[in-house]
Order: sequence, then structure tokens, then C-alpha cells
Amino acid sequence: MWLQLLTSKDEAVAVIKKFKMRTEGESGKKLRVLRTDRGGEFTSVEFAAYYVDQGVVHHHTVPYSPQQNGVVERQNQTVVGMARSMMKAKEEPPTFVLIERDRNWQQAMLEEMKAIEENETWQLVDPPSGCRPISLKWVYKVNRDELSTIVKHKARLVARGFVQREGIDFEEEELVVVMYVDDLIIIGACTEDIDSFKHEMTACFRMSDLGVLSYYLGIKVR
Repeated sequence: MWLQLLTSKDEAVAVIKKFKMRTEGESGKKLRVLRTDRGGEFTSVEFAAYYVDQGVVHHHTVPYSPQQNGVVERQNQTVVGMARSMMKAKEEPPTFVLIERDRNWQQAMLEEMKAIEENETWQLVDPPSGCRPISLKWVYKVNRDELSTIVKHKARLVARGFVQREGIDFEEEELVVVMYVDDLIIIGACTEDIDSFKHEMTACFRMSDLGVLSYYLGIKVR
């Protein structure tokens, strides 16, 4: 696999031209078909003229269908996942003691608590006898612009449901809902239950259904 990193999308045309010359020279084979997504950098007039001039057939992938890119997409997802993990490890504040002193993180946590209260996602009650309450954890993330400048601090209060034990904390398992930052992953054997749960969530909150999970943190899901 060849990998070429871009600092901006407007470099795509020049890089593809150099990439074509390099790969054809190394492999001894001529590029006949090029498959890309429908990004503007790949559908420009200049790019279209280049395809025709070089006799290259240009294929577009269907939106949100990484499986069409096969090995390349899986390798790309792996690289992206590793990069995100490294950035997260570098950027995430080390302890809550430091976080609570930072006004940006304070505001992020206040916004999260306000959203939870407005959505009425929980009600304060006494725990049933013999049941162990699920603990909570703050998850922190920063959004950056194209210049890597931090533009938003995001804080999410998530439940640590993985500590529950079957037969002790619950009797039967119908659906497993995993929350990663601000994404919900629903796992279950009954399609009707999954559809019903998604309907309830979209009726109560502003959410969008991204469909069946194909890749998670760079790992292909079957």
C-alpha cells in the first residue's frame, strides 16, 4: 500500500499526478481505473480533464460505504484510528483536578449538565435494595479546525455500564447500548427491539441514524 499525506485538499490534483507516475514506475503497470469518493477535490473540471487525457476510468464510491474500498479503506481506518488515539492521549487533560481549574472545560461540563437536565434523561431516586448503582465518568474531547487550532471543548458524562454482571445487576439481556463520546452503538439480536429503541431515541433527542456499523476505531466489524 502506498500512502501520501496532504496538508490541504487543493493539493489532490498535483499529488495524484505524481502518485500515478511513481506507482506505475514501481509496479510496471499502467493505472486504468481510479476509485475515489465524491469529494470536490476529485470531481473538479481539472481532474476530469486529466482522467480523459490519461485514459483513466474514474469510479465513485457510494456515500458511507467504506467496504467498497476494501483493503485500502481498512488500512486507512487503521491509520486514522491510531492517529486519533495518539492525539487523544496527547490532548486529554490528565486529571479532574486540572480540568476543574480550566474555564474551557468548566464551561463544557456545565453545557453537558444543562443538556442532560433539559432532555430529562434521568431522575434522582434511591437505589433498589441489593443493587449496585452504575458509576459515571467524564469523557473529554477537543475539536480542531484545519489549522489544528482548538475551536471547541467537549465534555460528556457517560455511564460505566460495563461493570454490570448478569444475574446480579440484571436478569436478562435484550439490547446492549454502548456510548463512545457522543455516538451510540446498539447491539442486539432482535431487529424489532433495535428499531423501536432507535425510534424512541430520535423522538426524544436530536439524533441521526448512521446505519449498520462497519468500522469501529479502525477495526472492521462483521
